[in-house]
Amino acid sequence: MRESLFRAAQKGAVDPSLEEEVGQYQSLSLTKECLEESFYPTKTTSALKSQNGEFSTILWPYPLGTGDAIDRANCADYFCNKNQSYRVLTTDSLDSSVSFTDDEKILLFAPFEYILPKLLVDNKGYLSYLGRKINVMLNELSRGYLWRNNILKLEINSDPATLDLQYNDLLTTFINSSKLTLFKGLQMKHFQKMQRVIDDLNIQSLNFRVVSNEKSLPRQVKAMFESYNHVVVRPFSASQGVGVSFFQKAKSLEIQITKYLKETKQRFSKKYGGRNIFPLTLSPFIEGTKIHDCIADIRIFVFYDPNKRGLRSIPAMIRRAQVPFKHSSQIDYSNALTNLNAPRARNAIHGQRVYPLANDNVLELIGLNRQRLIEACIGTSMIWGQAIKDEFSQAIFSYGSIDFLVSKESRKLIPIEMNGNNVGSHPAVHPIFLSKFGEAAAYAINGRS
Repeated sequence: MRESLFRAAQKGAVDPSLEEEVGQYQSLSLTKECLEESFYPTKTTSALKSQNGEFSTILWPYPLGTGDAIDRANCADYFCNKNQSYRVLTTDSLDSSVSFTDDEKILLFAPFEYILPKLLVDNKGYLSYLGRKINVMLNELSRGYLWRNNILKLEINSDPATLDLQYNDLLTTFINSSKLTLFKGLQMKHFQKMQRVIDDLNIQSLNFRVVSNEKSLPRQVKAMFESYNHVVVRPFSASQGVGVSFFQKAKSLEIQITKYLKETKQRFSKKYGGRNIFPLTLSPFIEGTKIHDCIADIRIFVFYDPNKRGLRSIPAMIRRAQVPFKHSSQIDYSNALTNLNAPRARNAIHGQRVYPLANDNVLELIGLNRQRLIEACIGTSMIWGQAIKDEFSQAIFSYGSIDFLVSKESRKLIPIEMNGNNVGSHPAVHPIFLSKFGEAAAYAINGRS
């Protein structure tokens, strides 16, 4: 990897990546079977084509302080190796009085937090950095960051019957930043829309509600409490578990809501540069199967295969929560969330938190087998394939993932989140397929892998 990209990705990383420890334990035969069986023919395009065959500046931003920024650096490095004419600029070079000529091809690789204060919209409708037109922007969170920093306007319709959002779009081409990757409510709606198709694959969508403002939050949570004792709340345009929390029927709702709003707005202001967390998405808490008495979920990646013109899904990892789940009366981030970027819990148990998914022994621990994993990969490709048809008219797809729980009660797979190309943890897959993410990203940029 280029030294400049490596140094940039390491700045502010909170934890070294754990996933490379499990990639070597993925079954090659099972991984290959999942890739083969999950192929889903899909049409997509490239940023080069959408920019009429010519562009000179790519912005590849990432959230500051995330250990998996190295995965995006790997993809950027793959692209640059295939496109040697690009000059890479990171925070090291941008900190100085950088200059560039009009005929140079530039790849800006830097944190959102560094880029946004100097990012504008020019008079033609392109994003512009230091006066230079941005042709392409790669990150699923791009439009969310632009909205919170008053660069992009969003209009959100939270009515359940017509749930949607609109934005005043720009001439800059976005890769993976679609309505779906912004809004958890639209993801839940998409899962429900796909239910008839994925039902035979033992995949079950969740009920959900969308909350448009603070005033309606108590009423919407109480409506969920009519059927469920515990409710999961997810904010708008966030990742890595930021703002995900729980409301419990047995406790004072007023106190819970007041605490949630205060803490989440503070976290958003610090991480994303804005305090707006609405609309919120509510769904029931589903107790998943466990590893070492800790709730676990699974992640399956999906990427575009430019050689065959379709999607393939590949098993990644199983993650467990930090603390054993003993009783539903005590639910918090430590025993119900699996994201690795969460603060370390005081009573966290020692030992491994990430496990290889394409591994017979590990699958058995969470109540799955080889056939169920293949079905999950088929479902992942189908869900994303339909999403690309429905939701990606204003963005280009490269790679993403779906996180699932395995329901303790029904043993069905419950899709809980769709992630775009901001998602990391690529080294969790079998090592011989690690380059597939770079290939997909390169194709999304210029139609060549």
